[in-house]
Amino acid sequence: MNTTTPGSAAPLNVTRFLEDLAGRGVRIRRKDEKLAVSAPEGVLTPELADTIRAHREEVLRFLRAHEQEEARRGVRMERVDRTRPILQRSAAGGTPPGSPRPPRRSATR
Repeated sequence: MNTTTPGSAAPLNVTRFLEDLAGRGVRIRRKDEKLAVSAPEGVLTPELADTIRAHREEVLRFLRAHEQEEARRGVRMERVDRTRPILQRSAAGGTPPGSPRPPRRSATR
């Protein structure tokens, strides 16, 4: 999504901008019509904060569109408890890798 902000010379690719921020550990979410930004200590420099502010409307528009698309598709991202291990299942629906297998049942006729 390329957009140009009034008074801005170059168009901003919002997807790349948000990917770059995520790569630095910066999280941006929409809270009503404001942006909520969290970042590791020392990452959110005054210059970076100014850049985010300068493109606030574009980022909000992008996040709104993304949320609407998720709602349209019926997709909802849920928070994951990262303190617990994630259980994986095989494609065949078996037990998670590394788990003890249940004993095999003998075929009786």
